[in-house]
This record gives sequence, structure tokens and C-alpha cells, in this order.
Amino acid sequence: MFKAISEKEIYLHFEKFFVNKESIRQKVKKWIPKKCHLLLDLGCKDGVITSSYLGYSQKVIGADKAYNHLLKAVEKYSKIKFINGDASFLPFKDSCAEVIVLVEILQYITKIEKIFSEAYRVLKPGGILIISLPQKRGFSKYLNFFNYDKIKTIFKKEDKALREESTFYLHSFKEVENLSKGLFTIKEHEGKGFLLYPISYTLLMVLVNLTSLLLPDTKKQEKNLILFLYSILLFSFFRLLFWFFGFLMNIDSNLNFWKFSYSLLISMQKELPDKGRIRG
Repeated sequence: MFKAISEKEIYLHFEKFFVNKESIRQKVKKWIPKKCHLLLDLGCKDGVITSSYLGYSQKVIGADKAYNHLLKAVEKYSKIKFINGDASFLPFKDSCAEVIVLVEILQYITKIEKIFSEAYRVLKPGGILIISLPQKRGFSKYLNFFNYDKIKTIFKKEDKALREESTFYLHSFKEVENLSKGLFTIKEHEGKGFLLYPISYTLLMVLVNLTSLLLPDTKKQEKNLILFLYSILLFSFFRLLFWFFGFLMNIDSNLNFWKFSYSLLISMQKELPDKGRIRG
């Protein structure tokens, strides 16, 4: 019997690789205060990125409005609490968290005003809101051609209904600045990456799904030496391409292309109660 390579192993490799190489998230972690008791990761999906925040806060909670994502997250990450929740109507009490993270989520939302007021309500005075999103300038308007969520549905029949929902709504820094007035003070902001980042990530997702399709059944691998060797070669080639695209993605997401940058990263601090004003 040979030790077969499964589809699950491929996805686990992708998750580990992405968390380690994804530079935007690494920057987000640097903005998390050292004494953080509760961090909320909104739009956590399957919890891959949420799990990387475990060493940066005493308690981490992931929230997402999609049950299918949460089921996967609960199964894989027992140390993290996951709840079903919408960023516009958070199921948390007032002033309970030190940090709220919204990474690559706001582009799926047409109107983001309510999200800012909800984040203000849930954060403690002086709490930090960290967001990243494709900014509304440069080449980001062409992102629908490189929409990895949309491409992912091509490989999974059960996700085809989600294809229509995978539309980007771009927001500018000026828009974010205006929405934060009276609620948050912007502490730091950066523009990162060009188009290599979204293209590379899209290609990585295509590669993961394509490799899964080409991979023989595990039972056949265990019994057939030729199929087993083929699976090893396929997985090795897959990892080599992963490294190459990851290398491009890592370089791209560390460079500042100013107004042509793909990603906009912003860290903002909740203003004191006497200065802030909740907007509904």
C-alpha cells in the first residue's frame, strides 16, 4: 500500500502557503496592538486567515454571513469561535473589542456606511479598525477579469449560484476618509501591489482546483504504483508552480505603486466618546 495524496492535502498545502506568503495580512498583523484581548475578523470565510491572528490576540472570533464557509472553519479550527454574522449588523455588545479586521471584504459591499458605524459601536474607545480593499483608481477597475472567487466557481458546480454575487464594488481612499470622520482617526495608510497580486492569486486558485481534478482517486493510488508515482510528480510540479506564483505575489504586494496600487491598507483608531458621533 502506498501513501496516497488526497485532494484535502492539496488544499491544506495551499492554505498554509497562502497564510505564510500573503504580505497584506502580514502588514495587518503589525498594526495589531500588543495588548489585544479580543480581535474580530469580519468576513472570515473558512477561517484560514483568521487562524493566523491567534498569536496576536488573547481571543479571536471570526464572523461570516455564509454558513458553508463557517462549517468548514468550525471543523478545522477548534481554538477559534466562529459565528454567523453580517458586518452591517454585528451580534456583539458595545465596546467589547480592541481590534476589528476587515480584509478584502468591502469590495463585495455596495454601501459601507453602516459597517463603519457598527465597528465604532463594537470597538472600545481607542480601538483599532484595520481594513484593506482594492482602491478605486489605477487598474483595479479591471478586477472582474481576475476575480478569483468567480473563477473558483467554474471548478465547483455547487458554487455556480454564487458566481453572480462575485462582483466588485470599488471604494476610494477619499470615500473611506469621509465615512470615518467623527468616528475614526486614520493613523496609517498604504497602497500596495499592482496587478500581479490578484492575477497570481487567481492562478493559484486555478492551479489548486485543476490539480484536484487531475489527481487520481486515493484508493487507486494506494494500489497502483504508476498512479502513485504520477500523483507524486503532479503534486511536486504543483508545489513548484505555487512557489513561482507566490514569489511574484509576494514581491508585488510589498511594493508601493502610489495611485496605481491595487490594494489600499488603512489602520484607523476609534475616537473618544466625546468626539465621536454614531451614524445610523
